[in-house]
Amino acid sequence: MKHWGRLSLCAMTVSVLAACGSGDPSAGPGSWGGGKPEAVAQPGPYRVVPPPTLLKGKYKETEHAEPDQALARRLSDWIDNPVPVFAAYEGPSSPDKNKAADILTVTGVHGFVLSPVQARTHMLDTLDRRWEFPQETVVGPRAITPSGGEPLSCRVTKRRHEAGQSFVSLERECTWADESAVIAVAGSVDFDTPPASINLDTFAATVATIRNEVSKRIAAKP
Repeated sequence: MKHWGRLSLCAMTVSVLAACGSGDPSAGPGSWGGGKPEAVAQPGPYRVVPPPTLLKGKYKETEHAEPDQALARRLSDWIDNPVPVFAAYEGPSSPDKNKAADILTVTGVHGFVLSPVQARTHMLDTLDRRWEFPQETVVGPRAITPSGGEPLSCRVTKRRHEAGQSFVSLERECTWADESAVIAVAGSVDFDTPPASINLDTFAATVATIRNEVSKRIAAKP
């Protein structure tokens, strides 16, 4: 079964890099499991600029994929001058050769966000539907405020794949939504991990660090 765990993570990575945001544009706003999260107040305007590495160089950007312009268009009712953001990062190789390296993705839109709650709801609905088999929330969402950070909304998702044999991939995900950006940071999870055992608080602390690393303040005009 380890073979399929490795394959599921690889398939997830390829899907994210090649098909991020390829969801059904006709999909309605829907919900993403448990109601709408509250907006987050991040002081001051900023842009999201993914750097070449994250977490002090531990994660390095993988093959580049263009941000999804369709995602920005779908959120244009809630974000003025929307600019899409996407980057994928690969962590250190696992000592277990049967397990793939950890993958992190940063996906979203920055601009002048008119309605953070609505923008996040619609973005996550679009991202959940981007594949043939939509992903679903299996844990959460939970509001988590990391020590010294801003509130995040976090969950665990699963998605079914068909590659000769059915298998399921899992992701940890935390999002923030404020007046400057709506961003989802997702991390791969080994396929045989029980969803309820995934530590979202630890991942939220990691995402809080990533949030600081990708947020570039816009200087006030004199």
